[in-house]
Amino acid sequence: MLTKKHKNVLQLQTNKFVETLMVGNYKTHFKNTGIEFADFREYQDSDDAKNIDWITSSKVGKAMMKLFDEQRELDVYFLPFFWEDLNLTFNGKDKREIFEEILYILWISTIKEQNKFWSVYYDNKKINIFPLGKSNAHFHDFFNKIENNNFYQDQIILNISQDKWNIIGNTISDKLKYFNSLKIKNNLVFLFTSDLEIDNKQLKIAALKNDLIICNVFHSFENSLEGNWIVWLKLGWKEIFIDLDNKKKKQEFQKLRKQKVIDFRKKILKSWAKYLYFDEKVNIFWELNKFFNNR
Repeated sequence: MLTKKHKNVLQLQTNKFVETLMVGNYKTHFKNTGIEFADFREYQDSDDAKNIDWITSSKVGKAMMKLFDEQRELDVYFLPFFWEDLNLTFNGKDKREIFEEILYILWISTIKEQNKFWSVYYDNKKINIFPLGKSNAHFHDFFNKIENNNFYQDQIILNISQDKWNIIGNTISDKLKYFNSLKIKNNLVFLFTSDLEIDNKQLKIAALKNDLIICNVFHSFENSLEGNWIVWLKLGWKEIFIDLDNKKKKQEFQKLRKQKVIDFRKKILKSWAKYLYFDEKVNIFWELNKFFNNR
C-alpha cells in the first residue's frame, strides 16, 4: 500500500513528467483523433492500424496514415484483472505497490489533461463498476477501494437487479468479454494483469473498439524464481515456503516462463493492442515516458 509520502512524491514527479511531454507543440496522447482530415503520413509500428488509408497506400506502395487536425477528449478506462497473486510480497517488495504506483501515475496524467476515467474491478465474487469522473475526490474514492481490494475470485457475479443475477466466468478472457459487451468505443483502455493467457477473439474485439494497452504487472520472482534454498513468500494472509535448490528445474522454469512472456507480448501486438511490462526492477516513469513519446 502506498504511503501518503510516496503519493506526494509520485504527484510531484508525475506533474513534471506530464509538463515535459507537453513542451512545445506536443499534442497529448490522452486525446483522440477528431473528424476533420488534415494530411497523410507514412505508417509507423506504434500507430493504430484503423487509421490506415488503404486506397492511398496501394497507390504509393506503402502504408499511409490519415491525420486529423481536430482532437477530442478521451475517456480513460482502468481494468485491474488480478487474482490473489497481487498480494505477493518477496524481498521487502509488495507487488500490489507496483500496480498502485502505475495506477497513480496514470491517474495524475489523466486529471492533468482534464479527462474522465472509469473502471471495472472485481472483489468478493462481484463486479464493481466505478463510474466516469475526473475530480481528485473521485479518483481517491476509487483508489481507496482498490487498496482495500483482496482480488479473491472464484466465480464473478454481477448483480443486475434484486431478482436477476448474471454469472461471469473467472478468467481474464471472461472479464474482457464482459467489458466488450458494454459497447464502449474509441477510448483509452489500460488493462492490468499478471495473466499470460487471453482469448484471441476477445482481445481483437477490445483492440478494434478501443485504444487497448495491456500492462503485465509482476513481481520479478514470478518469472525468475531468484534465490536459493528455502524461500519464504507472503501471499496476502498466507505464508508460502518454496525449495529452490533444484537448479535444473529452476533453469527449465526460467526458460519456459521467459518464452511465455515473449509469446504473450507477440500475441498482444499482433492484435493491434499495445503492451507494457512492469515489475519492481522497472523504472515506471521511464517506461511510460518512452511509451507515450512513441505513440
